[in-house]
Amino acid sequence: MGVAGVNNVIVTVLSTAAAGLVFWPDIVSKRLEASTTPGVSTMWSSTTLLRFLHLASFSTAFGAALWVSFIGGIIMFRHLPRHQFGNLQAKMFPAYFRLTSTCLATAVGVIAVLRPWSTSTTWEKAQFGTLGVSLLFTLANLLVMEPVTTKLMRERHKVERDEGIGTEPGVSRKAQIEKASPQLQAINKKFMAAHGVSSLLNLFAFLSLVVHAAYLSSRLLL
Repeated sequence: MGVAGVNNVIVTVLSTAAAGLVFWPDIVSKRLEASTTPGVSTMWSSTTLLRFLHLASFSTAFGAALWVSFIGGIIMFRHLPRHQFGNLQAKMFPAYFRLTSTCLATAVGVIAVLRPWSTSTTWEKAQFGTLGVSLLFTLANLLVMEPVTTKLMRERHKVERDEGIGTEPGVSRKAQIEKASPQLQAINKKFMAAHGVSSLLNLFAFLSLVVHAAYLSSRLLL
C-alpha cells in the first residue's frame, strides 16, 4: 500500500469515528462537561473551541469545493492542453477529496458532540443528513469513482496520442478523427459515464454544504 492508500485509510477511519460519535456522543460530551472549569472565559471554553473547529473545517470544505468545482477547474480546462489538464486533475482530485472528507468528518464529529441527536431539534437533526450526505458522496468519489475515472482517462490519453490528438486546450476540435476510431469512441463512452457520475456526486456534496451554510447563517450573530 502506497502513501495514497495509507492516506485513504486514515480518512476512512476518521469518517467512521465521526459516524460513531453521532450514535455515541457521550464518549466525548461527558468528558467535555467534566473538563469545564468554572470562571474560565467563554472565549476559551471547550465548547467555543469546538465551535471554531467546526466552522473552520466546514469553511475549508466549502471553499475548496467552490474553487475546484466552479472556478479553478474551468480555468485550467480552457487554457491547458487537454492531456496536461487531465494529468493535473488526476493529481489534484485525490488531494481535494481527502481534504474535504477530513474536514467534513471533523464537522460531523463536532456537531454530534455539541448537538446530540437525542436532544436536537428537527432543523439540527437535518444537519446530520446534509453533512453526512456530503461526506458519503465525497468518500465515494475518493475511494471508488476517482480511481475508476483516472484509469479510464489514462487509457483514453494513450489512444488519443496514437491518433495524434489531445494537445489542444478545451474540447477536442478533431471530431472527425474521434468518429473514425471505434476504440476511441468506446473509451470515450466509458470515461464520460464515469466522469458524469463523479461530477454528480461532487455537485450533490456541494449542494449539501450550501444547506448547512444556510443553517449556520440562521444561527450567526453579528
